[in-house]
Amino acid sequence: MQRRWQTLLLTVLAISLLAGGRAGAQPKVDGNGEAELVTLANEYVEILVNASQENTGRFAIYTTGGDPERPEDDEKPLIYGTRHPGPWTSYTTVQIDGVSWVFGGPTQRRAGRSANYGVPVRLPEREGEAIVAAWQLGPLEVTQVLSFTRSLTTGLMDTVRIAYRVQNTDTRAHQVGLRIMLDTMLGANDGAPFRVGERAVTTDTVLVGSAIPEFWQAFDDLSQPQVMAQGTLRYPGETPPDRIYMTNWGSLADGVWSFDFQAGRDFTRKGEFELDSALAIFWDPEPLAAGEGREYVTYYGLGGIDIAPGQLSLGLTSARTIEGSQTEDRILTVVAYVQNTGVGEALNVTAEILPPHPFQVEGGAGQARRSLGTLPPGGTGQVRWELRIPKGTVGTFTYRVQVHATNAESNEGRREVEVLAPAQVSMRVEAPDRLGEAPDGGYDPPRFPVRVTLTNTGGSAAEWIVARLSPAVQDQLRLEQGNAEERLLPRLAPGESVTLTWYLRPTGKFERGNFYYNIRAQAANTGEPLTGSRAIQVEPLQARVTLESRPISSQANPVGDQRVEVVLQGVNLRNVWGVAGEISYDPEQLRLEHVLVGRVDAVVGAPRSELFREWQVDHSQPGRVRFAGHLGEAEPLTLAKGNLATFWFWPVGSDAAQVRLERLELVAGPGRAPVDVTAQAGASRDPQVQLNGQLQVWLADRKTVEP
Repeated sequence: MQRRWQTLLLTVLAISLLAGGRAGAQPKVDGNGEAELVTLANEYVEILVNASQENTGRFAIYTTGGDPERPEDDEKPLIYGTRHPGPWTSYTTVQIDGVSWVFGGPTQRRAGRSANYGVPVRLPEREGEAIVAAWQLGPLEVTQVLSFTRSLTTGLMDTVRIAYRVQNTDTRAHQVGLRIMLDTMLGANDGAPFRVGERAVTTDTVLVGSAIPEFWQAFDDLSQPQVMAQGTLRYPGETPPDRIYMTNWGSLADGVWSFDFQAGRDFTRKGEFELDSALAIFWDPEPLAAGEGREYVTYYGLGGIDIAPGQLSLGLTSARTIEGSQTEDRILTVVAYVQNTGVGEALNVTAEILPPHPFQVEGGAGQARRSLGTLPPGGTGQVRWELRIPKGTVGTFTYRVQVHATNAESNEGRREVEVLAPAQVSMRVEAPDRLGEAPDGGYDPPRFPVRVTLTNTGGSAAEWIVARLSPAVQDQLRLEQGNAEERLLPRLAPGESVTLTWYLRPTGKFERGNFYYNIRAQAANTGEPLTGSRAIQVEPLQARVTLESRPISSQANPVGDQRVEVVLQGVNLRNVWGVAGEISYDPEQLRLEHVLVGRVDAVVGAPRSELFREWQVDHSQPGRVRFAGHLGEAEPLTLAKGNLATFWFWPVGSDAAQVRLERLELVAGPGRAPVDVTAQAGASRDPQVQLNGQLQVWLADRKTVEP
């Protein structure tokens, strides 16, 4: 992570030329170009995401105020990436069926240059308290979400949640894995060891499966640390990675999935001469079915260590708070760091943990006292314990650790841990229980809200709540456009309530009944999900066909001329593709002038209006008009209303003239048999169609038709 100044760069290049060069090695040097950045900051840390044309989506993390107790860690990098030219050294790889794709925009630099790149779906932007970006990588849509969360060990919002949501947009399954490469850095220090359990890792190391710890930490000097970093690998509700590699940045920059790994090799950057540590977090490929999604999450930020200075300087770290349980014991991991700050060796160093009641040391009391052997001047040892917290335990407790040596003054450190009552989320659903019919057709209301209120009644925060609402039966209900089935709440504090609202619409494909929808909500740390099923009673929509008359207005005669318009209207008609019908009238009283083409509009679904095509009119028989048309290649309307035909008449008599619908047939699609609406209207006491197919047109004085 350490960058070269120009003089150092010239020296390195000169040495490389003398040595004959190294194939594939590119110095890790930043230029001076301007970069477009999207940033998100709080009082502890800042996220910087590259929004330039190259390296788009790559990110860095800096401290702002850092640890409030230590001003020396202000404005320091945790993941390398300068503002100019912007972050580029850390990147994420998605492997799809053995092919490696790098998330974000392409690069001309060393890190990930040989990979495949996709197409941007959403360029980096702020969304609430997160920075979001999305790319289409072959058959997958991958979304990167960077946000703040509370550190496991500090209890402060000084940690970044690094999440990737992967959605298979293909029609078949794919093998999908993910690798996150972090170019870690502690201020100006690029060679600090990774501290994992009881190990200080300074050479190529891999951790697999159960060997992967809850968290790892890094700091340069326990007695005077500049920056204390922490990566959290196991978090409630998240899938832990399968493998962790600690190695040099150069190897990970060159290998976008597999890379040059040599166990025991130090962290000297491949092809160069400086220490440069980096981390690769792997989730191995697994099948991802068509249409399914998956999320990969890790955490990186500041670590919380309570330091007791002395000749044997002692640092203690563990979770600041831990969620208790009424049904099972909890495990608290404690790590102690011991540094010899004296001028001579510290002999026979031991560390002993003294847990509070009712905590117990895992493995029995004999595991409480541990030997660190001899520590050289400036040397640091570390030891790890697990404390069992019995179920039902709640409150604030203090554990102590004592360190001794035969030739150094003893020391003692203390650290508090709060055991919280578990999170407990309740769910309340508010929604109408019935839909009626609107006067002009369709449902009343056309859409209805479902309000889901989630309340945390427990003593701990509910983390990463996923709430989902979905119709129970396909094609009964659908979500309003723009309403996602799934909603994500990062955190719900004790006593806090949040109301989420979805809007549903009937599709019109089912005529009546109780239409069910399902609701599900689950927090990452509350166990079993909350589930519910609700129904809304949907009344049948009465199909109606009517004849109506009105004067014809025109621009020349806005109050109406002598002509009369007779409109055949339909409301709540199902499966409309074609129409055919016949009307009759008294030719002694009315003279037909024109028949306008019919039009139908969708009552449900997306807005849609269609004119009938191949419109045919036959008025060869006096007093009779036959008409027909269809929608051609357009899909039928599931539920429709409209003017099926419009007739213009000149009055030629002075008596009341009668217009009558003799026949009306609807066709649901090409090749489908027509349905006689007029027969349905008179078929039973409860007709499927209400028909008002007879109309009297009242005439005043006898009119004469103009030639």
